[in-house]
Amino acid sequence: MSFSTSLSKALNTCSVIMMVSGNAVLRTQSPLLYTDDSTAATIGALGSAVVFPGLIFIFAPIIVLIYPELEDDTKNITNTFLITVMPIPVSAAAGAIGAAILKIGDISAGNAARAGAVGGSVFLAAELVGIILLLWAVVVSDAWDSRYEMAEDKNSTLI
Repeated sequence: MSFSTSLSKALNTCSVIMMVSGNAVLRTQSPLLYTDDSTAATIGALGSAVVFPGLIFIFAPIIVLIYPELEDDTKNITNTFLITVMPIPVSAAAGAIGAAILKIGDISAGNAARAGAVGGSVFLAAELVGIILLLWAVVVSDAWDSRYEMAEDKNSTLI
């Protein structure tokens, strides 16, 4: 399996997860405006299959021509933006395009875009919580290691 195929499947899966989660959240507030999970998954899958090639067409020249010229700090900011913020508009576009093409269920393209954006926001929040927990675990493990080393040093001097 090639890298592009793996990347395409991963992005498609993320879009489906975002569309289903956003649809589920919004369906609790307005059950008549949103659809069931299987239809939301279908909309997300079809929309992402259309949106991601377009994104590659738009961003590939930018990445090839401009990205190598950027300084390291600017590259870090660009990477952070692409990883954290881009899922929201991308999943909104995937929802709107998927709903406009399929025209199934009780969901309009506008509501599908809202569901995709909410799902992208949920995905972003989960990502940030995961990063915070990972950083906390690193800090705690460093503190634990230093306490353990101090205890070893005290034991070795007593003998």
